[in-house]
Amino acid sequence: RLGILDNIVKSEGGVKKYMCDAYRLLISSPKAIEGYKQIFNMLINNVNNEGYLIHCTQGKDRTGIVLYLVLSSLGVSEEKIRKI
Repeated sequence: RLGILDNIVKSEGGVKKYMCDAYRLLISSPKAIEGYKQIFNMLINNVNNEGYLIHCTQGKDRTGIVLYLVLSSLGVSEEKIRKI
């Protein structure tokens, strides 16, 4: 494991580039896009008005992106979303 981290640190762009690339994939990879589509389809087709729980360990990566997408699609301002 330390070898992988060492390679990232020593690579061109280092950790910052690695993290930027990773976050870019969280929103643009085919698997991510399909997952977001499934979530929106679930919400749109919620004929029983059921509540949903979205969670993860920290709530900042995939969960945070999902909540941002849902809230922004409902018209919540970016400023208010950032305060949540």
